[in-house]
Amino acid sequence: MTVTTITTGGEIALTFPTGLVGLGTYTAWTLRAVDGGFIEIVATDEPAIGFIVVPVESISAEAAEKIRTIGAMAEGEIAIAMLAVHGDTVTANIAGPIVIGDSLAGRQLIIEDEALPLRYPVTLP
Repeated sequence: MTVTTITTGGEIALTFPTGLVGLGTYTAWTLRAVDGGFIEIVATDEPAIGFIVVPVESISAEAAEKIRTIGAMAEGEIAIAMLAVHGDTVTANIAGPIVIGDSLAGRQLIIEDEALPLRYPVTLP
């Protein structure tokens, strides 16, 4: 899986066998590019549940490398981070990245490392 695959691939059906943190009952998700270079991930069975995500690599090459270095990603997998808005600040959750591979089965990681914060500040284009 690559960033290009996500941003040019239309809709991609994903499965999360163990769900996402707090959303374990939703295992089928759809990933699609949206305006502004962002990516949306939406629960297939409940379209009201969704997130805007970005590839970790696009906001911090160091964070992406750290996730690879600790062995949390295999070759060919990509880590994406959920975005959140806190007042005027946008952050990415790189402590809980979603990892997706070519099999289109994903998993959410929980990483306890100060170099990978829950609220990593993001500057939007």
